[in-house]
Amino acid sequence: MMNLLLQFLISLMSFVTFVIDVIQYVGLRMIILFTLALTCIMFKCSIATQLPRLSYLTLVVRTIQYDTIRYGIAKRTHAKN
Repeated sequence: MMNLLLQFLISLMSFVTFVIDVIQYVGLRMIILFTLALTCIMFKCSIATQLPRLSYLTLVVRTIQYDTIRYGIAKRTHAKN
């Protein structure tokens, strides 16, 4: 349960990028999203050692995959601006 809460907090920080000024700080938005994506991937790697090997996706792994896709969509949105 703690892993899911931690992942939720990491994904919640991605909404900070939509508050940053569009014209002046596009690079900063991308840096924050890239850092969050790397944090998400490393979190998945660290959790993989704690979870048993299963043939199906757990809630934590599905959440991490959803967040990774959402980070990619946000990167595309910010890159167009």
